[in-house]
Amino acid sequence: MSRVVLVGGLGGVADLGFLALALGRFHEVVLADPRDRLAELTDADTILVGYSLGATVAAVHAAGHDVAALVLVSGWLDPTPGLVHWTEHAADPDFAARTLLSPAGWAAARESAPAARRSAPHHGNAASAVHRGNPNPGRPHHGNAREPALDPKLVALAARTGVGDAALGIRAPALVVGASLDTVAPLEQTRLLAAAVPDARYTELPTGHAALSERPAQVHAVVDAFLRAPQRHPAGAEVAAWRP
Repeated sequence: MSRVVLVGGLGGVADLGFLALALGRFHEVVLADPRDRLAELTDADTILVGYSLGATVAAVHAAGHDVAALVLVSGWLDPTPGLVHWTEHAADPDFAARTLLSPAGWAAARESAPAARRSAPHHGNAASAVHRGNPNPGRPHHGNAREPALDPKLVALAARTGVGDAALGIRAPALVVGASLDTVAPLEQTRLLAAAVPDARYTELPTGHAALSERPAQVHAVVDAFLRAPQRHPAGAEVAAWRP
């Protein structure tokens, strides 16, 4: 059973529950906060998956350490003025949710917010079961889009975290996943990230930045398909409709 280290985004590991459960059926999954020391969690046989800020942190790590494969979801090459502006206003929960989610996701989140508050899911036990390598932790359920969790310290970290030229040092086969409705890490940035990683292929999903809140099953589908055959598509390929 291969090991997958999932690096969370602007809310730490809060949004990783569905993906951790889904990948945990066939992998040992370890959850990591973007501030964790990834060198203590990974080796050359580790699959590294990063989301949002975690994607950029994972890319920086992979530039200096060997990993078996790399997946970067909703990441960026460098913090743009727009991203810095977003971090300065993200303390406003309405602003943050409106910009992290697509318009449709924002509407769905507002409709489901009262019910979500009454029965908010707790991912702690699920994550622990996956961490132990449980091959059948139960059927994951993602429900409707919800307002993503944010950690103010991680939001501040995002404004000063980028990959830059270090991306050229990444040797692992990689998949970069962009979001067509992302206003936090717009397509220009995810495409630049894909272009900078030597052995990367690229795909897009119809979602806002909070892909794991809006399209968790689709994120899992593209990640799982890539991990089953990382070299199925050549470096530089843009995969319009990724199929397992």
